[in-house]
Amino acid sequence: KKMGSFSRKLGSPIDQLLVDIETKAHALGKQIGGKKGTALTKKILRKIMTEIAKCQWNKKLDFDLSNNIPSRSAEECILELFELDGVKFESSSSSMDEKDDV
Repeated sequence: KKMGSFSRKLGSPIDQLLVDIETKAHALGKQIGGKKGTALTKKILRKIMTEIAKCQWNKKLDFDLSNNIPSRSAEECILELFELDGVKFESSSSSMDEKDDV
């Protein structure tokens, strides 16, 4: 129920985005809804989301988005939200390098 609401607010399905978040969280030894110690914190989630947005930003540099794409991916929507929030991405930055803490 909440996923459907979030998808509508974001403007894109979030299924693949959740898989990406879970995969990256698992690589860090964290999980969504985990108990204390293994739980995914807001700070870690923001770093994961920033990494996903950076990847999307780099893809945006590599591909011509003027093609007729029927809908935007969740990653594109997240990237747009970060850009609207004033986050600047650089192509030389590596993943998980965001300096500001949440």
